[in-house]
Amino acid sequence: MNDKALQVSASGGPEEPQGGKPRWPWLQLWIRPRAMTRYYLNRPYSEERILAFALIAGVISVITRPTQGALTEFSWISWCGLLIGSAVVGAAGGLLGMYLFGYLLTKAGGWLDGYGESKHVRTALLAGSCIPGILTGILWLPKVVLLGKYVFYEQPLQYAASGGLSAFLAVYSAVEWIVSVWALVVLVKALAEAHEFSAWRSLGAFIIALVLFLLILIVPIGILIVIFAGIAGIMG
Repeated sequence: MNDKALQVSASGGPEEPQGGKPRWPWLQLWIRPRAMTRYYLNRPYSEERILAFALIAGVISVITRPTQGALTEFSWISWCGLLIGSAVVGAAGGLLGMYLFGYLLTKAGGWLDGYGESKHVRTALLAGSCIPGILTGILWLPKVVLLGKYVFYEQPLQYAASGGLSAFLAVYSAVEWIVSVWALVVLVKALAEAHEFSAWRSLGAFIIALVLFLLILIVPIGILIVIFAGIAGIMG
């Protein structure tokens, strides 16, 4: 599909916002994901900018993950090590998500009669995953302010001496869950706009790509485990 075709909204989909650049486009993504994705598709970011967003979103997703708390006692070495490790893992995950998973989403969408090319799907991932992921990271800041260093602990609730703080963390967890679910909806709708088909077909492409993505990651790891186990058995 040529770039000229991208200037037209998907059949049955919403037109992009009129009247120039919309106000607060990053926030509008949450309530008008298809229209705002069309806006970004018609004004694509450079590959360097997409790469930067993928790295930043990957790092944020790992650092702010609820299961990330892995400290049992505080020290600058352990704290810095956790941040550095999170940054490395997050950056790698961001690259895999943008390029490997993006490639699989392009193929899966094509199998379901989608029209999106790799560059269009990467733009959809930028609009539907990276930007919401970065905004979601903002929700983590109040938790950091209230818990401080304990935000990285295995059981931060045990340091919540006041009932108010415990209540805040309970509300925070509920809001975080709701935002995560809606972020998935935003991503599916963004991919639907990139491929110019329905959200349901987009969800199917997402599931197919996710299964393939997990197989690509799990199978080599499983093979390596078997090989090392065999070597250890021979040497033992």
